Amino acid sequence: MNYLVKNRAFLLILLLGAVFSCHTENNNPPETQSTLTAEEQKVRLDQEGIDFISHLENLEKPDLMDPLVYFIEIADYIEEDQFVLSSKVARDFILSSKQHSGNALKSAVNDDPTSFKKIMNDNQGIYTYNKINETWKKTSATGKIEFVFPANKSTNTNNTSFVFNNLSTITVTNYDLYEDLKDLPKTLDVNLKVDNVLKYGYSISNEYNSNDIPTKESSTLVIDPYTFTEEYRLSNDKNVTFNSTMSSNNSVFMTIGATSDGDFTNSLLSNDDIQEEDIVKKVNAFVQIENVEVLGDLDFKTLAIKLKELDSEYESQYNYDTYQYPKSYYDNCVSAYKLNGVLKMKFADKNEIFATLVPYVSSEKDWYYEYNNGNYNTIEYTRNEISFKVEFTDGSKVDDSYFDSGFVAFVDKLNSIIRKINNDYDENVDEIDY
Repeated sequence: MNYLVKNRAFLLILLLGAVFSCHTENNNPPETQSTLTAEEQKVRLDQEGIDFISHLENLEKPDLMDPLVYFIEIADYIEEDQFVLSSKVARDFILSSKQHSGNALKSAVNDDPTSFKKIMNDNQGIYTYNKINETWKKTSATGKIEFVFPANKSTNTNNTSFVFNNLSTITVTNYDLYEDLKDLPKTLDVNLKVDNVLKYGYSISNEYNSNDIPTKESSTLVIDPYTFTEEYRLSNDKNVTFNSTMSSNNSVFMTIGATSDGDFTNSLLSNDDIQEEDIVKKVNAFVQIENVEVLGDLDFKTLAIKLKELDSEYESQYNYDTYQYPKSYYDNCVSAYKLNGVLKMKFADKNEIFATLVPYVSSEKDWYYEYNNGNYNTIEYTRNEISFKVEFTDGSKVDDSYFDSGFVAFVDKLNSIIRKINNDYDENVDEIDY
């Protein structure tokens, strides 16, 4: 794939915004069809892209990086008798304190099953750093592990606090799922403050059924000025929902979510031989970035079974030189996608559909070398793959070349962000050639 095509595809992904997001039908106006042409839609899409980039224009190296890097450096000075775990394990535990993070700690705790509760009880206290002596002093505290230290090497006062608290757990009884864990976190808070201003915050709130399977996992991550939320719910072992948001200064600009119907019982989830289609039946997923929403509905079980049937049917016809099936295989796959799924795009504020994504078989010339009697011969063939075209409500069908023009302002904004990332993080991300 050439450079121009790759950039076109990247631009398409950014403008349409992934393919899954949070969406509610409640309080929405009736669904309508846009009357604008494909070219007229460019103006609206370009503005939505600009609005999205505007939320990232203030992207800076987060203020929390300096204190975190400095903490990792000075945590080595924690004495072993002060912290039951080694200082490395301690900071790994705190920095990676997410749901079910016990596996990351197992090897560091003599391969014993990990207990979050025991780690808290054994190490609770306030650890205050003495920069002059490069030592930590521990004082007693209940129910929290707190580190107090300077924000960076050039700061002489202990103006930073890194706190791990509000931990509650349930005792593991389902060892088939959690052989490496003694307990599971129900609640947890991690906060990093500099001069009493929150720079990093992470909290979880989980619920479990009698088989220790999560029925709710909710988390909030704050990295000033951004807030990320996630929530997963399991209802009656039959329905799973997931929602995630990204906001800046209390303004939500990206929402992601999905709902899945199926059989999420313990007997299936703990069976390594079970296939995905034995668990998941139907999926609907959606993404909203700014005002552009992409929604998909999929009969996952039926589609998965059909695709496996096609794989089996065409297995003997697979060409290992070109890594291709016959074209009829891809035609049949496209038919299966069309029968079992739909993907549409709309402007969320008016609930106005402006396009659908339609699968089709794209073809292009390709080649490979064949060695024969001491010579390499160039063999040309047609490469087929499943792609998607955008079909606008005016009947226009376009591929990613649609984005080759009309989005100058958006690309300029995007490239300014790329330059900032390269400068702030010493990266070398290529700008979009437009």
